[in-house]
Amino acid sequence: MGWLSLGTIALGLVARHLPFASRPVVIGAALFPYLALAGPLSVIVFSLRRRWLLVGASATVTAAAIATQIPQHLSHKSENARRGVVPVRVMSVNLCLGRASAASLVGSALENADVVAVQELTPEGLARLSAAGMDAAFPYRHVYPRPGAHGIGLWSKFALSQAWTIAAPRMPFAAAKIAVPGAHADPLLVVVHVTNPWHIDGWAADIRRLSNALREAEDWSEGAAVIVAGDFNSTLDMRPFRDVLRLGYRDAARQAGAGFTLTFPGSMPVPPLAAIDHILVRRCTAVTARTLIVPGSDHRALVATITINQPIATSA
Repeated sequence: MGWLSLGTIALGLVARHLPFASRPVVIGAALFPYLALAGPLSVIVFSLRRRWLLVGASATVTAAAIATQIPQHLSHKSENARRGVVPVRVMSVNLCLGRASAASLVGSALENADVVAVQELTPEGLARLSAAGMDAAFPYRHVYPRPGAHGIGLWSKFALSQAWTIAAPRMPFAAAKIAVPGAHADPLLVVVHVTNPWHIDGWAADIRRLSNALREAEDWSEGAAVIVAGDFNSTLDMRPFRDVLRLGYRDAARQAGAGFTLTFPGSMPVPPLAAIDHILVRRCTAVTARTLIVPGSDHRALVATITINQPIATSA
């Protein structure tokens, strides 16, 4: 039992740090927070057997595992202490092939968001959202409805100064500049949807495409804040996804110290087990992040309050 527990947490820790994408590695990394629970068990079992060398090894591996999860619960938003800020509330939600309750989503978005990024936007789902009052509540939109899981779009209370759609064989991306009142420059919002990692080749290709899109976003943003929201089908324990963050982005939930913002499954009988929906920020700061149940969707919505950092005034 001790060796099995130690092997489980060790394999999970290795999967978390491997840079390549294969189905066992990616799925193992996604399950790492649960595999890590085997660590304390190995310590207890080896302690009962008085195998002190193995106790030390188990304790070391367990401590390493815990250290990877602690930053999720610590706030990293110190920049706001010396800068003026403009808050923007961003919601990201997967519509589950357009089946999410339109009335519930519109009501929740109206109460909790200024900008709504949606994935799996079907033509029928778009019609239901419009009929439920989405266009009236959020008068500015950029949508690309498609059958199945391939649609994407965004709605905003603020005007869109520019908009792009990045079509692709699998999942399209969308981007728009949001004219946020009081911001020194229009922030860029990018909406993404990454293929499910069970289809590992498609997932790996989408992660590479995401990296390229975020490099292009740097040109589109012209030095303004960038917010990337969507269903990434990835957790922070997957090394290829963490490599994307090294392009200069912070995960909003981690930056806000919000803990485990589990989004999948959503309103199904099974409780949410994985944080695969994310909001990423660059040149702006997430101060809160939380999830909301969306009836009819297999994901929970992720909502973050993001402050657009103003330049520090300098005296002549």
